[in-house]
Amino acid sequence: MSLLPRGSLLVVRALPAAASAERRVLGAELDAALDRALTRASGDESA
Repeated sequence: MSLLPRGSLLVVRALPAAASAERRVLGAELDAALDRALTRASGDESA
């Protein structure tokens, strides 16, 4: 969570299928989602 700006609040909602997913897959998907969100928040839509 060091990618988030200080004071950020993160809420994660998961679909039922996530209960049987592997931890590394969930981690990779969370990393990708955070990367997209932070890119959009910075105004860099080209990524």
